[in-house]
Amino acid sequence: MEKDEFHNWIIEVSLARTFNDLNECLSDMLIEEKHKCKKINFSEAVIGYYYIMYLDNKLNVIELLLNSAEEAEEGLDIGSEPFYFIKDLIEENSQGNLSVDIQQKIAHLFCFFFKIAKQQEEYLKNF
Repeated sequence: MEKDEFHNWIIEVSLARTFNDLNECLSDMLIEEKHKCKKINFSEAVIGYYYIMYLDNKLNVIELLLNSAEEAEEGLDIGSEPFYFIKDLIEENSQGNLSVDIQQKIAHLFCFFFKIAKQQEEYLKNF
C-alpha cells in the first residue's frame, strides 16, 4: 500500500460512523490480506497432527498409518498407498521394535505433513 493510500485509508476508517461504512473501508484490505495467506490443505494438516500425536505417544504407529491413509484417501492426490506400504512393511517384519529403515521411511513420509501442521499451529497462535 502506497503512503498516500495508507493515509487516505486511515482517514476513511477513523471517519466511519456505521459498521457498513467501516466494512466498506476495510473490505479491500481484508480481501488483499486473504490472498496473501497461503492456503493449507486440510488433509495435509490433519496428517501432520496425527504425526505429532504419534511423536507424543498418543497414537501407535499402526494407528498413525491407518488414520493417515484414511485422511489421504479423502483429501490428497498421493492417495493412501505410501501409508499402507509402510504398514505392510511393519506387519511383515514385526519383531516388536521398528527397524531403523522403517523409522526413516516414516520420518521421511511425514516430514512434509509435520511442517504443515507446525505452520498451521503457528498461524493459529498468531491469529
